Amino acid sequence: MSAPVEPEGRGSGIIIFTLCCCFVAFVGGAFVVLDRLPPSGLLKDAYRAGQALYERAVDYRDPLQTDLWADARNPARGVTAYDAGKAYGGYTLYSSGHDAAAYLIRHGRAGRP
Repeated sequence: MSAPVEPEGRGSGIIIFTLCCCFVAFVGGAFVVLDRLPPSGLLKDAYRAGQALYERAVDYRDPLQTDLWADARNPARGVTAYDAGKAYGGYTLYSSGHDAAAYLIRHGRAGRP
């Protein structure tokens, strides 16, 4: 006994049927939104929420306003006074959230290790 043979074109028929269903859903959704039928408010709110999430994820114009940054200097921490006699000579690579740059700072006395 041999296995049953499926007719040719069945796979492409399923693909065409799925694409037609997607097209009808798209046109129906556009009709609902443009004619302001009852679910259109929910669709518009969902679209605006998606836009807001996307903007928050990619908007890097002011990185200090995002959740990824915290104030580096406050009364409890940070450099408040520089005493050259107590500082070691050397370099510090410094980067900040206000600019897309890094700064190499030379500090301290040259004779100290």
